[in-house]
Amino acid sequence: MDRFGVGEPVVAPPGATRCGRRSYAGFMSAAVDIAALHERIAEFGERAYLVTVGDDGAPHVVSVEATVDGAYLAVRVGNRTAANLSDRAAATLLWPPPADGAYSLLVDVTATG
Repeated sequence: MDRFGVGEPVVAPPGATRCGRRSYAGFMSAAVDIAALHERIAEFGERAYLVTVGDDGAPHVVSVEATVDGAYLAVRVGNRTAANLSDRAAATLLWPPPADGAYSLLVDVTATG
C-alpha cells in the first residue's frame, strides 16, 4: 500500500479550470484542512482516480480506493503506477462529484512509499 503526504487539497467546481478561451468560473479552489479530509472522502466516497505521469510524459490514470491513515492517504497501486511514483512522486487524486454534488475533489499528493 502506498502512502501519500497531502499537499493542498482543493475542491474545484466543474468548469473552473482555464482551458483555451474558457475563463475561470468564479473561484478556482478552496483549501481543505487535512483533519477535514476524512469527512470529505466520506462525502465523495473512497473511490478516486489517481493521476501519475509516465516516462513519456503522458498521464496515467487509475481508479483507486483511498483511505486516511493519520496524516497520510493510503492506496493500493499496480506496477506501472508504482514505477511512475518511484520516478516522479508528485500525483493527484481526483474524486468526481457525488450524484447530488456540483464539485470535484482534487488532492495533490507526494508518494512516500
